[in-house]
Amino acid sequence: MRVACLGPGLLSWAWTGVHVHGRLSSEMGARGNYETVVLVIQAFVEQRTWRQAELARRAEVEPRRIRRVLEELQRSGMPLEREEEHPHVYWSVPPSWFPGGVLFKAEDWQVLLEAALRISSLEKRAKLLSALLAGRVGRGLPAEGAARLNAGVVALPMSPEEEQAIPTIQEAIASGRAVRIRYFSASRGELSARTVSPSRLLLGPPCRLAAFCHRNEGLRWFRVEDIQRAEIDETQSYRECPALEVDAFLAESPDGFHDASSERHTFLVSPTIKSWVRRNLPSGMTAEDLPSGEIRVSARGGLIVVARFVVGLGQEARAESPRVAELVRQLAQGALQSHPSPL
Repeated sequence: MRVACLGPGLLSWAWTGVHVHGRLSSEMGARGNYETVVLVIQAFVEQRTWRQAELARRAEVEPRRIRRVLEELQRSGMPLEREEEHPHVYWSVPPSWFPGGVLFKAEDWQVLLEAALRISSLEKRAKLLSALLAGRVGRGLPAEGAARLNAGVVALPMSPEEEQAIPTIQEAIASGRAVRIRYFSASRGELSARTVSPSRLLLGPPCRLAAFCHRNEGLRWFRVEDIQRAEIDETQSYRECPALEVDAFLAESPDGFHDASSERHTFLVSPTIKSWVRRNLPSGMTAEDLPSGEIRVSARGGLIVVARFVVGLGQEARAESPRVAELVRQLAQGALQSHPSPL
């Protein structure tokens, strides 16, 4: 079974037998119009070209009737093209055609609902939930189900900058185009303009973009909330990075921090808090169980991120890598100096 989300024009055809410029032949009857039009639309969504006789069999109507329906739909604005190759007649629609909607399998409904609930904008989410739930009312879901879900499921919020930049980044990834951004670097405290070729968008939070920077000639991380403006850059070609290179870049970026090093850093965590640590490890860190009951956490690159995490665990963690241990001591001493004991 398939469920079609149709645009307003075709909903009018399907439900009443009346198209946007007039009416379908009255001799067919309203019920026949609905059934035939829906079958024809579904047929063209699944297959772009049909032989007229085959389409008639698919719609379970006579060839003369299917011809009249197709001609009426054509006059109504549906982009049908007719071609004759004696003794056959073929009807086609453009490859990109589907009027104002999408077609999806009924079993995918739950997946679409879960995706909709992750939308942070309440207005956008409410609109999509209403459309998804419209066909389920009367099948165990109340009419007010959309409002209940919108109020009862809280999605992680996005900043205005993320709301503005993400659609452009997604378009660039899908079409293989570069993006011109105005980016504020928190580490340097400066605003700059640059062109990037997006490789991976991590929706977070926080939302991060791994992209090839045309200015620095390499992969870089960008916090999406620090992108103050984003637009497709038609003046520069997209610079695509091999998937393996991007995978390695992500693997060597603990918690989204890349220091151009692939050095392996490890530390041990006591059995007391190992379950909590395993559930709360930053991205890019992995844990393995040890016979002692401890876990060994490892990461590639991101020395400062690893050391700060170890400091936060206090006496329950112990650095194995010498460089991690040295940096942990420096960070801990600095913290102690900033918090002297009261006299």
